[in-house]
Amino acid sequence: MMSYKPLKALYKKAFQGSAVDIDELGHFFQKTIGVENIRHSHLIKELQLRKKNEHLADPQFIIDLYRFLHELINIEDDFANYVR
Repeated sequence: MMSYKPLKALYKKAFQGSAVDIDELGHFFQKTIGVENIRHSHLIKELQLRKKNEHLADPQFIIDLYRFLHELINIEDDFANYVR
């Protein structure tokens, strides 16, 4: 099973008020550790997995996934419109 967590949001909350640069932390995750950015296809797979496995059907987590998917699709649409 693969689970996806919004690392930027989690670490932003954890380091709130500190001198840690969240963008540099993102670079660390992507370049040093090899954690890839989440894509809408990852979120859809996670939602499908949770639909098949009732014990994973945490309603609040599923709502959060749909919200994040909505944000991600809007960002991709904005980028596509910018590139055109």
